[in-house]
Amino acid sequence: MVIVNRYRPERESPLDITLAQAIGKGDKMDWVVEKATELGVRSIVPFFSSYTVPRLDTKKIERRGARWEKIALSAAKQSGRTKIPEIQMLGDFGDLIRRPWPCELKLLFWEGESTRSLKKLREERMHLDSILLVIGPEGGFTTEEVAQASVQGFLTIRLGKRVLRTETAALGALSVVHFLWGDMG
Repeated sequence: MVIVNRYRPERESPLDITLAQAIGKGDKMDWVVEKATELGVRSIVPFFSSYTVPRLDTKKIERRGARWEKIALSAAKQSGRTKIPEIQMLGDFGDLIRRPWPCELKLLFWEGESTRSLKKLREERMHLDSILLVIGPEGGFTTEEVAQASVQGFLTIRLGKRVLRTETAALGALSVVHFLWGDMG
């Protein structure tokens, strides 16, 4: 038998999204990894910040990382994706914001932002190829963390008038960003 032609469906978004997600209580991160994969995220960066409740030792971090990779693989298969998102190593908020991210826009979702919204940002930036979304833990970010991120070039942004749970904020942000600059809608 001779293979005459190959077909690989194009199901990956043209928008390269990295989701930096603060670790939540219980299995919230499992859920975020699964749903973010289905929504087309390219990589996921779990992190700890001041208000992060679960503190994991090295052994637990390794186990959780392996679990999240399995969840991402399963979700990629289920959603027909051709690429599996990379699950990057856990780190703290300071490491996250100081890292040289190769993206056009770095957004920190913060309930304290009163003026900048995704809708307004879209009016300023009609086209976008890559973006980093940072979602905080239950309890949000401290004002010091927000100030540190701003110094590192992050824009604070609000998702809406309501304060969302960390896992809801992640999926809401991903969906809206994909609608505005990606391939949803």
